[in-house]
Amino acid sequence: MMMRRLVVIACACLALAAGAQATEFSADEVASFQGDRESGRLYVKSPAVTRSESMGMITINKYPFIYQLFEDTKRYVVTNVEESSSGASGELRPWESGDFQSWVAAQGLTEQGAEKIQGFDTRIYQGEVVLEAGLPPMPIKVWYAQRLDYPVRHEVTVPANAHMGLGVETVTVQLENIEIGPQPDQLFELPDGYTEVASLHEAMGLSEMLPGMFDDGSGPSAEQMEEMLRQLQQMLQDGGGHP
Repeated sequence: MMMRRLVVIACACLALAAGAQATEFSADEVASFQGDRESGRLYVKSPAVTRSESMGMITINKYPFIYQLFEDTKRYVVTNVEESSSGASGELRPWESGDFQSWVAAQGLTEQGAEKIQGFDTRIYQGEVVLEAGLPPMPIKVWYAQRLDYPVRHEVTVPANAHMGLGVETVTVQLENIEIGPQPDQLFELPDGYTEVASLHEAMGLSEMLPGMFDDGSGPSAEQMEEMLRQLQQMLQDGGGHP
C-alpha cells in the first residue's frame, strides 16, 4: 500500500510540474512496481488542472488544491499545495515551480539525453527529489515530451524500509495510448455522492478498519502498523473492499 501511495503521489506531483502551455490530452497511465502492473487513466486540461484515476482512487489537481477521492468509501480529502510546502501538511511535498523547466532547475535535475517514447520526442532528466515528507530524497528519471509539455515516463527508486518489509524498488509510470484533444470540463469537478473528511486515513477508511489507532493524533505503533498492513493486504486480495 505504501508503494501504491508513492505511485499516486509521484503522478500527482508530476502533474503539478507541467508547464504553462500544456496540450490537452488523455492517456492510459501504467505503473509497474514489485512485479505488478497497474493501469489507470490520466486527463490533462491545463498545467494546473488534471485528473488521474488509479487503484480505486481519483486525484483531481486544481492548483493549489489536490482532491483525493476514494471510490470504496465515497470520501475525499483536500490538500492545499501552498500550505503543504510551508509545512502545514505532511501528506504531500509539492513542487514549488509553476512550469516543468523551472521545476527541473529547482530540483537540480540534469539533462541526460533524448529518446522517442510512444511516438513523442523526449528529453531525459535525472536527479533526486523528495516525494513525501519524512522520506529521504529518491532518485528520479523523467522523460519529458515538449509537444505535450508533460512527462510521458518517469522512474522513481524507492529506498528500502525493513520495518515495512520493502526492499529497494523502482516504480515506473508510463503514458500509453495518448490522445490529444479537448477534455470535458466536468471531469475536473468533484463528482456527486462524495463526502469531505479531514484526513487521508479517514478518507481511506482506516479509522474504521483499525479503531482508536489515530484518535490521539500520534499515528500507529509498530504493532498497529503491522496489523494495518496485514488487513490492507487481505483487502487487496479480496478485491479492494473493506474486510
